[in-house]
Amino acid sequence: MKLLVLSPFLYHSKVGHGGGVACIEQLQMLAQHHEIHFLAFVTRESEEELRLARAELGTLCQSINTVKLDISKMAVLRAKLKFLLRLTPVDAELFVSAAMQRQLQAQLASLRPDVVFAQFPQMAQYVDFCGAAASVIDVQDAFSISGFRKFRSQTAPLKKIGLFFNWISWLLYEMRHYKAFDAVAAVTDQDRVGLEIFSPGLGADVIKAAIAVDAELAPVTPLADTIGFIGSFSHYPNVEGVRYFIEQILPTIVARRPTARFLVAGGNAPAHLLALAGAHVEFLGFVPDSNEFMRANAVVVVPLLSGGGVKIKTLHAMACACPMVSSSIGVEETGVVDGEHALVADTPQLFAAQVLALLDDPQRARQLGQGARALAGERFSWKAKAVSMERVLNHAVQKRAARLRLAAR
Repeated sequence: MKLLVLSPFLYHSKVGHGGGVACIEQLQMLAQHHEIHFLAFVTRESEEELRLARAELGTLCQSINTVKLDISKMAVLRAKLKFLLRLTPVDAELFVSAAMQRQLQAQLASLRPDVVFAQFPQMAQYVDFCGAAASVIDVQDAFSISGFRKFRSQTAPLKKIGLFFNWISWLLYEMRHYKAFDAVAAVTDQDRVGLEIFSPGLGADVIKAAIAVDAELAPVTPLADTIGFIGSFSHYPNVEGVRYFIEQILPTIVARRPTARFLVAGGNAPAHLLALAGAHVEFLGFVPDSNEFMRANAVVVVPLLSGGGVKIKTLHAMACACPMVSSSIGVEETGVVDGEHALVADTPQLFAAQVLALLDDPQRARQLGQGARALAGERFSWKAKAVSMERVLNHAVQKRAARLRLAAR
């Protein structure tokens, strides 16, 4: 098939956040069987990052086209005003672009793709411009579900009210746009059920995440008493989770192990997080090899309080055999069993105790890591993902053909 992939950002293997890594790996899989054309927004990436993305995408795609995204202060202000007046999600409104609409229509006219493959909820609003092509929304993260979790985890009354309306705005947005697609793909059964509850008959499918598990891992000796986290801080659950760990969990760990250090990798950390750096907290920014970073730590933590879907950072830690302590949200839909593949904790006190237990017992830490690695290889294979993807693409093409026949009567 000829696929036109529609994305809110450029992909490359060093992109620095789980969604981007998952999507470039998925694109590598799709390119083995289909002709790929890529259309995406670009923002303030450095020249080096743009060069890296274009070079990598150039090996996978027949064409690459981009549209500049305006994320100026004025654009954000307009999006917030639209949210107040019409309950339109701010992060969706920022991706409203006449230039993207024109470029999409031009690509449809010149390429005549079989499928427009839109990725992430922000791009769902372009379904109305897909014409005769079949349309698929690859949800990746159901924002109505992650939005609800943000609302639920917030304790400050005013912020909680704001997050309630943010959740409702995404719920309305997804209900409006997803039903117009020929196929809807979620990454977890939980997301699929959540979407179906508010859109009965949506018929969403599941394309589970996948992770490459190397046949062998090079030996590595983790740095003593290091606790690692990696994620993009343009993603709110990572900001929330790291602050939670630093403020509510790390002090208990340091009291027991004064040499403990929390190493945080990932770009775009906000100023209020960077202000928490100190003797026991170091922000490393972008790291060139996320797997190498994770394996260098004695323990990897995933202290997430919100967010939806399978967490790619969790899958990568599993594939790298990293000893891991996570919240329940961090390991959901992975099949992880507490005490067999990782340690799971949902209170600050227990989380700290579990991290300390692994720092105290390197042999048990290694055993958990090996168990997690075996689970990742068994449960998240690329072969299974490819089968699911082909099923969804074929379903979308068949449904679009049926809709066109019905419209022609």
